[in-house]
Amino acid sequence: MTEKKSLVFMDDLSDEKIIEQELKKHFSVIKLVKDFQTFWYDFMNEEWNLVIVDVKNMGQQQLVLKNHPKVREELQPLLFYFNERTIPLLSSTYPILNYGSIKGGEELSLQLRGQIARIFKIEEIKKSHKDIQFELSRMQSRAVKLHETHQKLLIRNEGQACLKGLFKELNEKAAKLNFTDLITQVFSSWDKVKRFSFFEIDASLTKLISPPEVKDKFKTLPSLWLGQASSQGIEFFAQNMGMQVASDVLGIELQCVRVFGKYQNPDILIYLTLEGDLSEMIDWELFENTLSSFYRKYLLMKKQSVESEKEGVVLNPWDLFDLIDRHAKNKNINELNIIDMNLEPLTEILKSNPAIKFNWGSFFEDFTYGLTHLSKLNFKIGFTSIARVSLIVERKELDLVFAFTQKYVRDFSYWRYFENADTLFSRLISIPVKMIPFSTVAYLKEMETAVKVEPVPVKDRFNDDFDRVFNKNIFGNA
Repeated sequence: MTEKKSLVFMDDLSDEKIIEQELKKHFSVIKLVKDFQTFWYDFMNEEWNLVIVDVKNMGQQQLVLKNHPKVREELQPLLFYFNERTIPLLSSTYPILNYGSIKGGEELSLQLRGQIARIFKIEEIKKSHKDIQFELSRMQSRAVKLHETHQKLLIRNEGQACLKGLFKELNEKAAKLNFTDLITQVFSSWDKVKRFSFFEIDASLTKLISPPEVKDKFKTLPSLWLGQASSQGIEFFAQNMGMQVASDVLGIELQCVRVFGKYQNPDILIYLTLEGDLSEMIDWELFENTLSSFYRKYLLMKKQSVESEKEGVVLNPWDLFDLIDRHAKNKNINELNIIDMNLEPLTEILKSNPAIKFNWGSFFEDFTYGLTHLSKLNFKIGFTSIARVSLIVERKELDLVFAFTQKYVRDFSYWRYFENADTLFSRLISIPVKMIPFSTVAYLKEMETAVKVEPVPVKDRFNDDFDRVFNKNIFGNA
């Protein structure tokens, strides 16, 4: 328990003894002083529970009690002593806030005892009030924090509701589209998005690429050469480069969503500019984790597609022709049909532009994955050359597969497999799709048919614009 202290400054020795004896009953420390200067500094430098001052000692030279800092700030319980001779001096105490006065004489001890009890009670009430104020302040602070937390939860719930609808649409369309087409289609139709784009690392792991501008809200980003192979995905320095370019194209108020899959670092960087205050409402960590989950599921399905090739879904030229001849021998040619895709427009681009490199392995893997898994239809895929892909389809599903194939080759992202794809962004690669008679002879004749392909220009105005944006962001000049 804190000790109680009392300071006494008076000259009357007889009454001083009485005061001291009474104080000893209530205080553990009692200090008696005789000169004003000592009193001044003791009063200043320590905390007292009671200070008793003789009205004869209200000042000395330039030091006046009413000017003492603790008296002016009303910080200490102050009690004045007087007797019959010093009654006129009581008027000097009027300007000072005090706890009253005691008169020397026979009942001095009783007066002091009553004053001490009153002072202790007042101090107890003051302490209780201070405790209540502290508790009230603590409760108010807690209420403010609870209100802020509640507001954040309301905002977060609104963001969660937006994401719930988005995730539902992603889940419904995930089985029908490859991942980048999925996010392009879903974000383009999401009414909360003002603008968006994305970078992904190319097959050579040396460049960040972005698809051609295919939707109103989507903005194409210029390709970024990394200067080195990034074997673990998009490294931190490349993420910073991408953010600089995206900020210039989409504006500074954008969010970057990292999508993880094959590598330690992100495979894809998605940039979003959202309506209103939605950016503050969304749990971006949840957003990243969910999109990464969709992406990893897509990668798993693609891996399973490669394994399915071993089960006879994808046929080499010999097996394809053998299948056609066996059905012809058994007179079952009316049960099956051939849909032919001529990829010569793609190969002609490469022949006319030797400097352009193409990632054949990744293209084959993705192209066959889309054919075998995205349609959910039954057919076999046959390759007779790099440029010819055929589907063996049952007659009952011919119309559905043909319509799917036409859309598939039209929407497929061929640009992704060119290491220097910028020269192709302004050109639509059109792949002919047709039905041919179910016979090896008809097929061989069809293979002799050439497709007229316009040469791809090495430079055009579109690429000049990309060079300008790239140079401005990376090198600081246009």
